[in-house]
Amino acid sequence: MYPTVGADGTGPSTALLLSVAGQDLLDELSGQDVGPDRTLALAESLRRRYPADLVGAALSMQALRVAARAKFSAAGQMLLTRAGLEQASSELTARHAAVRFASARLVADLCCGIGGNLIALAEGARRVVAVDEDLTSLEFARHNASVCAPGAQVGYVRADVTRMALAG
Repeated sequence: MYPTVGADGTGPSTALLLSVAGQDLLDELSGQDVGPDRTLALAESLRRRYPADLVGAALSMQALRVAARAKFSAAGQMLLTRAGLEQASSELTARHAAVRFASARLVADLCCGIGGNLIALAEGARRVVAVDEDLTSLEFARHNASVCAPGAQVGYVRADVTRMALAG
């Protein structure tokens, strides 16, 4: 049985999902149907081995991953929020937009969210700075970029973009 991981100021589900236990459970759920007719039985079974709050967070994440397949080829490995998924550019759209920045040495993805555009920007040889005020989104963007664009040169800044000096 895994111990419950406490919240770190970004909400308990974020800390739980980023924990070793959370990653283990997400791996176990990978590819599984978590539709309404199966969720209750699956949750009961998983709660024998994992804390209830982790099971709830992981089942919600798996449902988001299933929904994200329409936008992302690596959806099954990504970390998502409902709002982030709804607002994120699809891979196709993000790659199309990233072409405009192909010659730039440094690109800032302001309000990066879960990283839809960030991933496409980071796939090139340029350096990218991801900025978001929401810590959960920024942590998920970091994870998603590491999964979808491993080895990319990305810096992460938690900030309100309306208060940032962007000169230079």
